[in-house]
Amino acid sequence: ICECKPSIKYLASPQLVSCSQRLYREISTLPDACGVVYASAAMIDTLYPVKEYALPESQSSEEGKLPYTDAYMVALAAFAARQVVGRMLGQLAKVFVVDCDNTLWKGVVSEDGVAELGMSGPHLALQERLAALQGAGRLICLASKNDKQDVRRVFSERSSDMRLHSNHITAWAVNWEPKASNLRALAEQLNLGLESFVFVDDSPVEIEQMKLLLPQVATVHLPALAGESAFWEALDHSWCLDAPRGLLTKEDAKRSDLYEQERQRQELRQSSKDITLQDFFDSLNVEVDMHQMSTEEIPRVAQLASRTNQFNTTTERRSEDEIAAWPSLESGVLCGGVKDRFGDYGLVVAALWTTAHRSETQQRRCLLVESWLMSCRVFDRGVELRTLDRLTEVAEQQQCETIGIAFVPSAKNFKLGAWLKWLMEKANGWIVP
Repeated sequence: ICECKPSIKYLASPQLVSCSQRLYREISTLPDACGVVYASAAMIDTLYPVKEYALPESQSSEEGKLPYTDAYMVALAAFAARQVVGRMLGQLAKVFVVDCDNTLWKGVVSEDGVAELGMSGPHLALQERLAALQGAGRLICLASKNDKQDVRRVFSERSSDMRLHSNHITAWAVNWEPKASNLRALAEQLNLGLESFVFVDDSPVEIEQMKLLLPQVATVHLPALAGESAFWEALDHSWCLDAPRGLLTKEDAKRSDLYEQERQRQELRQSSKDITLQDFFDSLNVEVDMHQMSTEEIPRVAQLASRTNQFNTTTERRSEDEIAAWPSLESGVLCGGVKDRFGDYGLVVAALWTTAHRSETQQRRCLLVESWLMSCRVFDRGVELRTLDRLTEVAEQQQCETIGIAFVPSAKNFKLGAWLKWLMEKANGWIVP
């Protein structure tokens, strides 16, 4: 809901002004769960200022009773489009990799020293946006050609002047390696595709090199050397740096913690070279809680459907409304929460099932899994087999003789396809494609 600037006729009516002010106050206090995003006239004016916005009443009547100038209509349209496109960008962009010198702060730490770095203006605003993105479940990483000790000192000694703190940072790629190489390493470390990365830097050379070497990575150029106004302009109109607004899941709120727990698991794995992979997974003490989906879990299941690629049997995207309407007497949504000795992964498994016959002439009832979704963070840890055990119980309850798993191959779910092929060979006809 966009609050527009008042028209000339509107301003002439105190009753209208008072009534609308009360209405907008009520709208602005609606909780995120309502799914309403409110934008005040001041917010719109900050990003897209238009001085001459109101048409004279006589001209307004000629223009279909539209009270605004073309310039202000363009501003409203741009802001509305930004909210819609930003929502889609928010689903794609998961990792923000940011330079330090002349980006997070003004100055170069190795030359100016920690105490002389500038922590104000657009640099501080960038830190605020990154902190907001981290709070909305995005991962913030650093990629800086620097000595790591110097950068750590900035976060330690200038903490009171900063909005972005060390606890917001998931990974520190602070070294003298090419930044494209660092992003590849981060993608492997985080087990995320490079197409979900956003690279932010002040250097046009680094930006162009990233575009050339890793074209799937989105880039944001913040031209610090061109002056503060140019930095502000680029920052204000980089849509992918807008923090997602609306309902956040529990998994969003603790996403950085989840990746820190995964880092600890990998460190344990690297230090346990004398044991087998299976022994390592057994040592994690994985617990899986499979259950039918609750109303509160619908947003998270929809999130899995929109974001999961590697363990997604069909890669079909489903909305919250579709998922909410799915359960019936002969269909349901099975969910799974997973935890181990390092922490709670949250809800990371969902299977949308229904009952069907294998063909019009064949009367064998089949439990058809139309979408099976699982976070890649728990793949190969026995979670998929425990999910299958629970689906087997559901099949028996529904008096089904087989389980059918819908599978549509994609560029990213090939590993899942190989696992399903192995599974069906072992199932002796109990599980069918």
